[in-house]
Amino acid sequence: MPKVVPEYKELAKKKIIKAAYKLFEEKGYHSTSMDDIASEVGVSKASLYSYFKSKEAILMVTVNEALTEPFIKIFKKEKSVDAFKDYYHTLTVFEGLLHLNFVLTSLANDSDDIKFKLIETYETKDRY
Repeated sequence: MPKVVPEYKELAKKKIIKAAYKLFEEKGYHSTSMDDIASEVGVSKASLYSYFKSKEAILMVTVNEALTEPFIKIFKKEKSVDAFKDYYHTLTVFEGLLHLNFVLTSLANDSDDIKFKLIETYETKDRY
């Protein structure tokens, strides 16, 4: 089996995350299948599984990059109402973030990984 260049692997992951985010936003998390994501990316479903073990794993990375990192960055930057304005701006620019936040909250009852990710995100805010 040929070796995959690490930079290509990261690029492929980013492409999968971007496609999944788009589909989660358009169709909703529950209505999006791994087949849908594979089709959007232009790869086989087996290829997706070589990068992510599940749709939930893709969601976790998507949320981390789209929701958690901007949230933490804003609170590191400043402790004022402006931080909330910046975060609101982030949410309005990426309208699907709000939807993903609700999806995560609803999935937290069934998944310890998601529950702990949400807790970690909101506890991080308190450190800044």
